[in-house]
Amino acid sequence: MDKYRQSPPTIANTLVGWIVNLSMQTILQMFHPIYSPHQQYMRTALNVQARVIYEELYSVFADEGPPLRTVERWAKWFREGHEEVDDEARPGRPVTETTTENIEQIRHLIDDDPYSTIEELQEQTGLGYSTTQRIISDHLQLRKITARYIPKHLTDFQRAERVRICEENLEKFEKRIWRLCDVVTGDESWFYHKQIGRKSTNAAWVAKGHPPPTVVRLSKFEEEQRKNQKQRCTWIKI
Repeated sequence: MDKYRQSPPTIANTLVGWIVNLSMQTILQMFHPIYSPHQQYMRTALNVQARVIYEELYSVFADEGPPLRTVERWAKWFREGHEEVDDEARPGRPVTETTTENIEQIRHLIDDDPYSTIEELQEQTGLGYSTTQRIISDHLQLRKITARYIPKHLTDFQRAERVRICEENLEKFEKRIWRLCDVVTGDESWFYHKQIGRKSTNAAWVAKGHPPPTVVRLSKFEEEQRKNQKQRCTWIKI
């Protein structure tokens, strides 16, 4: 750029020599009907102010031309000695992180632990937060849903046993083996000294259209923890 900061009589000759050495592609870019930064490079080399360049462009292209701030930014860029108009390399994670291998890696981690968070997946894979989130939402089509609480988890045998006992008791009433006044019913409840986890910790990754997972609200404690539970029983004679 220093060679263009010359006295006015020699600037024109210098610009002519510079244009002659340009490639045809660059010349086409310079004289493209839509604004090109190469045009502003020449005007800046002639010490034309950014506002004057903007007004000239606006008189020709009107609203299709670049805004004043863009013209000022390019003029400052050229005056600092830069001659390239291509974008410089910028830091950051490349888009190539969204690869098939990374997608499958996150899929396996979620299958192993559906309750894992984006931060945990990010730490295990080394991917960025936005990349991990994009893989989960766009490629795996998963969403985080809070688990549904249920009072207790019964096995198939326990369900069948409850149905059998109820049918057996009903049959005794129908055959008048039992009288209603002879029945004493009772109820019991276990009160656990347990801190239920937050809803956010029970949220799991679920595919679209699938029901949310279930979490048993009350569960049996280990032997050393059973001292923190109490039982309340109520008996009623009908």
